[in-house]
Amino acid sequence: MNDTPGSSIEELQHQIRSLRTFLLATLAVLVLLSFALNVFIFRQVSIASKQLEESQKFVGDCNKVSVPMINEFLTKLTVVSKTNAEIGRLLAKYNIQSAFAKPGASTMQANPSLTPMAAPTTEPNK
Repeated sequence: MNDTPGSSIEELQHQIRSLRTFLLATLAVLVLLSFALNVFIFRQVSIASKQLEESQKFVGDCNKVSVPMINEFLTKLTVVSKTNAEIGRLLAKYNIQSAFAKPGASTMQANPSLTPMAAPTTEPNK
């Protein structure tokens, strides 16, 4: 065995250099991965904001164009339902009212059959 004090110190210095190199390489990879993750998240946020803007524009257009047309149709349908019993029964069956399609009004409130079911409770059986 060649266990001279000089060779063990050199071996320890070599191991320390190897560990330092490994640590620096690991840190460099960690920085690159965090940069790539930040770029990915930034792209996702920008895409989501563009989609949100398009959706808001669509909803605004719908409120300006479709809702008045729906209101006009429902008003005409209500007028016709006074002379046609079949349409009157359909309007009553589905609880359709001309005031129900105002902008901002919810179809869920106007038609109780469409309201969501209550969430199940976790009460113990007695």
